[in-house]
Amino acid sequence: MSESFRRDVAASQPDSLDQQESARATFEAQPEEHIEMLRVFVRQSMEEAGHNTESMAAAMGYRDASYPGKVLKGEKPLSLVFLVTLPRDVRTLFVDKWAEHHELICVQPLTGKAAREALVAGFFGVTAPQLPVRADRMATATMPGKARKQA
Repeated sequence: MSESFRRDVAASQPDSLDQQESARATFEAQPEEHIEMLRVFVRQSMEEAGHNTESMAAAMGYRDASYPGKVLKGEKPLSLVFLVTLPRDVRTLFVDKWAEHHELICVQPLTGKAAREALVAGFFGVTAPQLPVRADRMATATMPGKARKQA
């Protein structure tokens, strides 16, 4: 079970029960619109990744080259299996579009130099408005328990 948990994604706060109920009620009232929205996201992702329905069918393992086109036109159901078997580049774009639509923030894990650069850029981006433009004197500090040297 622990192997299936994604360690590269930060945990988020769960939605409140009111938010969950609201989302469920909206979906139940207009499920066709939500499914069509997913089809649009898949179609856009497919085009951005440079795939056509034939290449999608081959990458997804379908014998019928027209099957992905039928799903995207609404002639066949859009299933979870279809979404999971999307080619990796299309699936990545699809998930990004879905997350953006739901106002989620996705951050890829960073390591090494890229992580340090992002940390420093984020820190100074947050604190920049509070930093003084110019210091009027050199900052000094004394360590607790140490006597200050007299010059």
